[in-house]
Amino acid sequence: MCTGMEGMALAGGLQMGGTLLSGLSQYQQSRTQADLARADAQTERETAQRQAELIMRRTRQVQGAARAATAASGAAIDEWSMRGERDILAAGMADAEAAIISGKSRALNLETTARFQDAAAIGAIGNSLFQMGTMGKGWKGGMGMRTNDLSGVNGSNALDVWARSGVGSD
Repeated sequence: MCTGMEGMALAGGLQMGGTLLSGLSQYQQSRTQADLARADAQTERETAQRQAELIMRRTRQVQGAARAATAASGAAIDEWSMRGERDILAAGMADAEAAIISGKSRALNLETTARFQDAAAIGAIGNSLFQMGTMGKGWKGGMGMRTNDLSGVNGSNALDVWARSGVGSD
């Protein structure tokens, strides 16, 4: 049969173990979210590149159709008639570059999220260790526990009560 002290020690140990497990769980969750954000960032970059390639392929198709229409009309193929094709190419290149820039921007946002999740993971472990430390600090066994004896304290002075009660100190 457990005595009161053994029971308190067991309960304190279980509480500390629970705190550590909670911190580890939060750590794993944050790391998983960070890994997912990094994977999403890579997907955004790849998607933007494929989108830009698709835009350029369609731009070349439109440019070829414009050249065929110019030739079918019987107009002379000269610098002036080629201007429309150059405008089509410039617009397509601008659209492709915008797609890449947009994808990179989304990827950078996701990578920033991943870095914040990494920091949260480290913070979760640190917090659980801190909580365990404060639990361990409060446990001194039966003889060393504070009683918060307030005899001789001036009850009309709140600062005096606070200072002598042991709140916020060892």
